[in-house]
Amino acid sequence: MRIATWNIKGVQSRLGRLLDWLRAQEPDLVALQKINVLEEAFPFDAFTRAGYYAVVHGFPAEPRKNYGVAILSRREPRVVRQGLPRQDGLGPRLLTVDVDGLEFSSVYAPSRLEHPAGTKVEWFERLTEHLTATRPESGRRVMCGDFNVVPVNRYGPKGRLRTPNYDKDVQARFGTMLKEAGLADLYAAPPSGWSDRFMYEGREGWVKFSRLEYVLGTPNMVDLNPVVRFDIDHAIIRNPNFYWVRAPIIADFDV
Repeated sequence: MRIATWNIKGVQSRLGRLLDWLRAQEPDLVALQKINVLEEAFPFDAFTRAGYYAVVHGFPAEPRKNYGVAILSRREPRVVRQGLPRQDGLGPRLLTVDVDGLEFSSVYAPSRLEHPAGTKVEWFERLTEHLTATRPESGRRVMCGDFNVVPVNRYGPKGRLRTPNYDKDVQARFGTMLKEAGLADLYAAPPSGWSDRFMYEGREGWVKFSRLEYVLGTPNMVDLNPVVRFDIDHAIIRNPNFYWVRAPIIADFDV
């Protein structure tokens, strides 16, 4: 089984690229973030022709920048949840489906510490409560997406940057969520022979980056020997100090 996640930053503007990538990689499940399109304008037909069901959680009207999540699935999904309880004010950031007993989520966590409708730490607290209260019957859960949290002890070439993604309270709350929800970071080891798990060789040379995206899974998903890799050649955002990777992350499981 192959799953993937991609902060696509505009599904309409990158539709052709996304469809080409789907044909090349043939994932079974894909979590998309920042679809940036009204639900009614989402290109459902294009994905149907490509062999995918599509489920969307976005703004029904008045599109806003950098919002909305979606899931593509080769098998028909059952919608489990759209949105996080008591966090609607922060926008459409969580979508969960069930596919053959696997609970699969696309997540786009808040990027700012403070927001008129709440805080980033509070959002993770609510997500933790939701996950601990709604464990799937099968126990199989995978959460993919942009959590806007840099791993602890990861720094750019100029040291720790002053952004909410490095905030210690957010990092601690994220770690608590993993522990209480029984989730593991499935990107557990660098490719063989590489000393830096955040460095890849792409078409434009070596890329050193700081990670915001994750593939998280329950212990029974860890038992399926996931191999997680970044498709660096499809990165779509490059920052001058170091890279915030906006590229597909692919995970292959022994199923």
